[in-house]
Amino acid sequence: MTQLHVVCPPLAPIGGVVGDPDLYGPQIVNRQSYSVSINNGQNPGRIHWEFGAINGPQTRLWVFDRSNWDAPPNTPPARLIGTHTYLGHLITLYRFPDNDGQLEGHDAAFATEHGVSYFVSIHGHTHDDGDIAILLAILARSA
Repeated sequence: MTQLHVVCPPLAPIGGVVGDPDLYGPQIVNRQSYSVSINNGQNPGRIHWEFGAINGPQTRLWVFDRSNWDAPPNTPPARLIGTHTYLGHLITLYRFPDNDGQLEGHDAAFATEHGVSYFVSIHGHTHDDGDIAILLAILARSA
């Protein structure tokens, strides 16, 4: 459905991908974007993570669309926690609230190159280095 080149990351968090195909796969896909959720739910030895892209700025990604969040009314938006340059790529990190209904309890790394914004998010607030490493691997493949 998407017109974007889907870039599958050559790296995965420790534990890899659960073998049940009902627990991974496309989540949001349209002509201008895609996202893939991996290891949904509680899977011992594995961690939930997501990756995706959109044609345009990162703020157009569905993860920032609060109208789709399944969250209490006063849930704050995702907040910027850092911007860094790695290997010539500008990476922006955001922290999502623990009750947002989308990237609930996630930090996420974003980068925009050649008009396409990519993201990677490993569940939790302590995996920023992993988010960045996987995102850099995606960017290397998208060039």
